[in-house]
Amino acid sequence: MQQLLDYAAILAFVVVYFITRDIFLATAVLMGGVTLQVVGYLLMKKPIGNELKVTFVASMLLGGMTLILRDETFIQWKPSIVNAILALTLVGGHLIGKTFFIKKMLGQVLHLPDSAWFTLTYGWALGFTLAGALNLWVAYNFDMDTWVTFRFAGLLMINISMLIATFTYLYAKGLLNEDNLPARTVYISDELTVPLRSGPSSGHRILHRGLPSGTQMEVLEVDEGAGFSRIRTSRGTEGWIRSQYLVSEPIAKLKLAAAQRAMNNAQAALAAEQAKVKELTASNRERGSTNSAYEKRIAELETELAEITRISAGAIETNAENIKLQEVNARLQDELDDIAQSRAQLEDNTFNEALMIGGGLLFLGLIAGVLIKARPHRSARPSVVEAARVALAAGAKGITVHPRPDQRHIRTTDVYALAELLASEYPGIEFNIEGNPMANANAGGYPGLDALIERTRPAQATLVPDSDNQLTSDHGWNLTTFNSKLADKIALYQSYGARVSLFMDPDIPQIQQAQAHGAQRIELYTGPFADLYSEHGADSEAVQNSFQSYLGAARYANQIGLGVNAGHDLDLHNLTLFKQITEVAEVSIGHALICDALEMGLSASVTAYVKALA
Repeated sequence: MQQLLDYAAILAFVVVYFITRDIFLATAVLMGGVTLQVVGYLLMKKPIGNELKVTFVASMLLGGMTLILRDETFIQWKPSIVNAILALTLVGGHLIGKTFFIKKMLGQVLHLPDSAWFTLTYGWALGFTLAGALNLWVAYNFDMDTWVTFRFAGLLMINISMLIATFTYLYAKGLLNEDNLPARTVYISDELTVPLRSGPSSGHRILHRGLPSGTQMEVLEVDEGAGFSRIRTSRGTEGWIRSQYLVSEPIAKLKLAAAQRAMNNAQAALAAEQAKVKELTASNRERGSTNSAYEKRIAELETELAEITRISAGAIETNAENIKLQEVNARLQDELDDIAQSRAQLEDNTFNEALMIGGGLLFLGLIAGVLIKARPHRSARPSVVEAARVALAAGAKGITVHPRPDQRHIRTTDVYALAELLASEYPGIEFNIEGNPMANANAGGYPGLDALIERTRPAQATLVPDSDNQLTSDHGWNLTTFNSKLADKIALYQSYGARVSLFMDPDIPQIQQAQAHGAQRIELYTGPFADLYSEHGADSEAVQNSFQSYLGAARYANQIGLGVNAGHDLDLHNLTLFKQITEVAEVSIGHALICDALEMGLSASVTAYVKALA
């Protein structure tokens, strides 16, 4: 039973993963479960099994690294790393330290020659090596669900097979006999059988070969000289037996049995009395609770009576008038609060009005962004940099901008200023630049996407197939035929240290081509999904079918090694459904966030989207 409990945390890991499909949440559950098991055993002062000790150390060390790195590849490598360490420990212990670690573990249970320990050491080392190699083969040839199943069921079967092989080897070599088992402690039996003879000597004929110790009998005659006594058993059998075997009191075995029966009876009586005491205690507690309730009700009635008496003393009308005045006062206070709130909102909107005029996307990590519209000869206000600071303070995890060739949104100087801000004050925040890599530099100040990425070195470059004067993005890349120019641009931006994402429709063949062009991520164009949601609602068949197409596209992208972002027309309403696609790593939101900022302010709007995506 204890061994089953030792594996409870591992079973919880499997259950949580297959329910949530979140490997990192499952890892946290495993670490918490193992910690609770160890603490529980320590509090109960029970011994901790070797399996639980190994699981605790491995889960704390490797699980902690998993949550820090948040890399699924590292998770899949962990079992192979552990098996490699075990194999190297066994082999290294023998080659370097001339020690058989298996002997140290099992030496108290099995006494084997060194040749057998040698075979077991290298056999188990080979088994651990094969298990680690098989784990990597499954990880790189199957999906995550299959690997998780193999990780526990498959590796468990391999370990069981290694145990079976070990016992088969020991049995075949004849090493499981008593000579190889540890010494046992034994005792002389207190059972004695005494022969009954026809006369008072050892030479007389035996009438009964074994009267067991404790047999009750009657002494008829004693021959002091011969040392024998003539007896009769309870069944009427008569004969002679050595007097030295006879005692006048029942033997210890019978006394113990009688004492045990008496103790059992006493314990039963004690349990019955304890049950009565418990019942009486509960009854008294219930009566006390009832009395307390009565006393409380009496006090309430006395209070009500006193209030009625007070009001009845000629002040009923005055009391009613006071109530009306209090209601009027409360309404006036509410109106005053509304006016104060409206004033604060207007003050906040004085700043937010400038933010609404924009177009660059503020990226929320898994989240969203803000557009800042440029005005001709713009002064220090509105400040794109200050808007970014407000958004980051409200919980944003990154900044995304989309500088267009006509510079009607984010300007080139804004891009440089934001890059400098993040590098100097927010080194952990990602900077993402969107744009068409084929758009050329122009005399209006747009240097081209190549120059922007080379100078600012963003964490991510999202490439969109927009024309120079296109109002907004409305389709993904068409990669039916290989676009060598696009592939060259992707390689160029990656050489600048940027992760490259392609703006794509949820079309699996096109997504496959995105990988062939060298992209590391895709950003799913969510405009069609948002339009259907707005027109038909979340429960409509059209929206559900659209959702499934995006879900399938995201899962396929993950399976072929592509990260997944999403964006376009997502808002607080349709995000409730869309965020259920857990394969999506980042969501870009601009227009809807600014619309909401007009009503609630920029900081509150960003916070609302962060919570919506949590």
